Amino acid sequence: MKTTVLSLAILSIAMINVSHSNEYQGDFFIIGLSSGCDSAPYRQGGWARFRMNLAGVGNTGDYTKFGIHWGRFTTSYSTKGKPSPKFKKANSAGIATGYWTWNNSKVKYTELYPKSIDENTEKIDMDITIKNFDNVKGCTAIWSGSITKRP
Repeated sequence: MKTTVLSLAILSIAMINVSHSNEYQGDFFIIGLSSGCDSAPYRQGGWARFRMNLAGVGNTGDYTKFGIHWGRFTTSYSTKGKPSPKFKKANSAGIATGYWTWNNSKVKYTELYPKSIDENTEKIDMDITIKNFDNVKGCTAIWSGSITKRP
């Protein structure tokens, strides 16, 4: 009997943590590229899968983090605090045939809907502007898409 009660209590705690999950996922499209991206392999209209954790929602801490997954390549960005319409310095990393990090990128979030996001928010629409995208100096990429909370 004690084992059953303890098992149910542990399961209930685990379900609470899962129900407050803060992982979102969705598809984004490149809607703008600066001329600094001309030498890079990106094109307007290109798309990628985004996975994101938002600062201050659930138990994710003080950083907003997202990964861009396309083909055999992944890039990730992490900024302190909640999404903001002002540029913030980003810690960045990429992996393909090798792994590298850089700290010269800046990220801002525009067209964020809804404006107020909490653990009950199921879907978020946004545009994300990244300066020095993919460690290409002078390349600014604007991504637009929607993310949905993962179950």
